[in-house]
Amino acid sequence: MPYPLVVNDTGIIEPQPIDPAEKFVNADDSGLSETSILDYWVWAFSDLVGNTERGVLAEYL
Repeated sequence: MPYPLVVNDTGIIEPQPIDPAEKFVNADDSGLSETSILDYWVWAFSDLVGNTERGVLAEYL
């Protein structure tokens, strides 16, 4: 599903949330066809041992 590009009054693009259950598009013939955006987020950002992800988590908190 394409997402709209939202630009505020000052001309800044505002990020829009993605539904975690959304599937990858055009992934019919690959292993990605059974995975969701949430699966990617879990894989990509669950390593809190490294300093980078801990820093991102600390900024969020």
